[in-house]
Amino acid sequence: MKKTLSLILVVFCCFGMFAFSAVAEDETSVSRSPSHVIVGISTDRYGHESYGKNMIRNPYYQKYYNELIDYSCQVYYKSIKTSDNNSKYIEQYAKQYLIQPENYTTLIFREPEKIPDNITEYNRSILRNYFDDEDILYVSDYNYAAIVCIADTNADIVKNISELEFIGNAFFTNYPSTMMPAVGTFTMGNVLGAENEMGDNGDVNASDARFLLRYVAGLEKVGAKKQFYFCADMNFDNKIDAADARLVLRTAAGLEPKYCVSYSYFQFWTDYMGVIKNEK
Repeated sequence: MKKTLSLILVVFCCFGMFAFSAVAEDETSVSRSPSHVIVGISTDRYGHESYGKNMIRNPYYQKYYNELIDYSCQVYYKSIKTSDNNSKYIEQYAKQYLIQPENYTTLIFREPEKIPDNITEYNRSILRNYFDDEDILYVSDYNYAAIVCIADTNADIVKNISELEFIGNAFFTNYPSTMMPAVGTFTMGNVLGAENEMGDNGDVNASDARFLLRYVAGLEKVGAKKQFYFCADMNFDNKIDAADARLVLRTAAGLEPKYCVSYSYFQFWTDYMGVIKNEK
């Protein structure tokens, strides 16, 4: 198996030198403040030629959205929820934060008087009354909550959702208006980077490509490690496959420019991994 993997890597490298070239999407995504999932992509560690890229559809969120929504709900019920009517807060949130063409938000619904047989379908039945299917990103399977995209031209919709109890940033981990400045940078392709929440040393080598290829083949597991998922999706197509391993190898060989994932607030990066179980 090791020999096979090594041979595949060599083929990737040779093929990539002459026939394969991939670059990050040119389209500049919108950003807003505060937000939990907007990161910056830059060609070097100093922000040159940087642009925004929203990672909310990254495989990390695809895989762990239930756990992350659950944590947001825990934060809300333990630290934010009050007996006051939230309608005024919802209206203020819509006016202050839903001001970009695309706004990714967490919606928390009131608990129904009767527990539904299927919470996922219950959530969807509410969402379908107000949103198109393409605007519904993640629907919780065990909380009355979901992640949706709301256009600035449709911001007032939240004031019409009678079931809505609270609205916050996508996958929020503390009170939505609280942020802790802490700049950090991770290098795309450095999937084996140091266990450092503030960033890595910028190295990308063949070991990263080999590990990523083994992961794609189902021979490695990483658990809920956000750095891996963000840094492994080299072409930003919201999936991790052999094409990403090929790009990691080309980056290690200096055939592709280095890109970085950066954040300017600590809460943008940390998802409190202690509440998420690793893969079995």
